[in-house]
Amino acid sequence: MFKVRKAGEFFYADCFDKKIELLAKYKGSYMATIWLFKQKLSIEVTEPQFIWKCRKRIQHHIFYYWYMVKTIAHITPIYVHISITDCDHSHSERVMKVKNGYRHYKAEKDFYENLENRGSITRISKEEYEEFKPVSRDYVAEAHENGHPYNVRG
Repeated sequence: MFKVRKAGEFFYADCFDKKIELLAKYKGSYMATIWLFKQKLSIEVTEPQFIWKCRKRIQHHIFYYWYMVKTIAHITPIYVHISITDCDHSHSERVMKVKNGYRHYKAEKDFYENLENRGSITRISKEEYEEFKPVSRDYVAEAHENGHPYNVRG
């Protein structure tokens, strides 16, 4: 149906036995170039804003449900890396083994719903899971020890 194009990406379409060169510009706007009788004809083609929004919304829902079905269908263990920085600048990284895809989906959903500040949960391989060492840092304590209690980075 529709393919998402990045701004500045060229793609081609055939129309009336002529090659049309299309340049994706921004939000549903394309620059079309067609060669007629050795003359270059360029026009800007835009789709209406409500069509663009509906198309993007449909693409988002298709991607979301496809990801959900693909994740839940896993019956083997899934290894994940969790990185969290909470609101008092305490950073920690750990790994976790999840029994199957459904539990991974529920854990990921709960993780992002209960997130305080920044964080990510990503899949990793079994080798990375076995080699990983947990990390925990308190940026406020480090700043205080370094003599900068009011300048916290992290």
